[in-house]
Amino acid sequence: MSNQPPINKKRCGKVVACEWQGEKFNSFTFEYNWKDKEGNWKNSKSIPVFALQDLVGASQAMLVKSVLTPEVPKPAPTYQSEPTIPQAGPQGNQTVSDDTQTVSDDTESLPF
Repeated sequence: MSNQPPINKKRCGKVVACEWQGEKFNSFTFEYNWKDKEGNWKNSKSIPVFALQDLVGASQAMLVKSVLTPEVPKPAPTYQSEPTIPQAGPQGNQTVSDDTQTVSDDTESLPF
């Protein structure tokens, strides 16, 4: 990894998951954070058994954020070779009665 910061970072309890940008694919690291006897923060790539649930939570959060909902550029719009023009229909609310086959328009007046 380079001096670049992670592109995504999730924490669950004392476990931190980081996603790193790669040339061919992204990679993930996990570390466990704790305080020593003097109160100084330490970290380790080894995760104790009692923190495995935090590891699962951090990896699930990373899965949802990075893998299941990746930020993929939207495809360019495609256009038809000949534009289709919708046919104009009658305006307003219409009712059709089946027995007389007449059309009635509820619109009083149209502004155009």
